[in-house]
Amino acid sequence: MLKSTKTYVALCAIAAVAGIGMYHYINHATIEQSTPSNEAVPPVATPSAPREEDVERKTLHGIGSIKDLKPVPLQPDLGGRR
Repeated sequence: MLKSTKTYVALCAIAAVAGIGMYHYINHATIEQSTPSNEAVPPVATPSAPREEDVERKTLHGIGSIKDLKPVPLQPDLGGRR
């Protein structure tokens, strides 16, 4: 019984070491593939973001003032389903 327990422990240790080695091998290969190369890449022109003031002014202009709100009449309930 003791001999079989030592065998199982040894097999588990070997499997764990093999799994850790495989994980590091795969992880290292993935990192190397995902790193950008030093090739000359043309710069991409990105439009500048609008300033906060412009966005706020446009938002407030589109919303209007809460003082100018008018009540909206509700449609009368026709009662029942349509």
